[in-house]
Amino acid sequence: MRIIRVARFFILSLLLSFAACSDDLMFDFLLGPQPNFIDDTDFVPGLSILGIMRPDSLDSLPASYVVVEKLIPAASSTPDSFNVIDAKVLVYREVNSIMIDSFEFTFDTTQLFPAVYRHPEFYPQGGEKLSITCQREDLPILTAETTIPNV
Repeated sequence: MRIIRVARFFILSLLLSFAACSDDLMFDFLLGPQPNFIDDTDFVPGLSILGIMRPDSLDSLPASYVVVEKLIPAASSTPDSFNVIDAKVLVYREVNSIMIDSFEFTFDTTQLFPAVYRHPEFYPQGGEKLSITCQREDLPILTAETTIPNV
């Protein structure tokens, strides 16, 4: 009987302590302390790409693809999607810093999430240097470079 009273007292004290806390303190308690600079930083929209460039294929479908997403604020009052289905994705093949050909990757409508872009005839070879350019009208252009490893 005494154990039940002690447990009730402990639970009631804990609930009253949490009820007396401010929202910020409760937020810090649940998620840990948060840096103050997040509130003072202006969000800059942009693109994020994940390019998988592989020299192999899967059942005649090239295994290379590019995932394109839009950066969104971590905490926002308006819902927004980070899926980008209207980007222009170009992959350039280079030899001695000279572009020898390019491939425009198009949105793969068979896979809606994440936004995957493919080119049906893109088969990179080991040792090739590739440049990727991704753009959308309302966002800054994003570029990346890679070299396909020799396997």
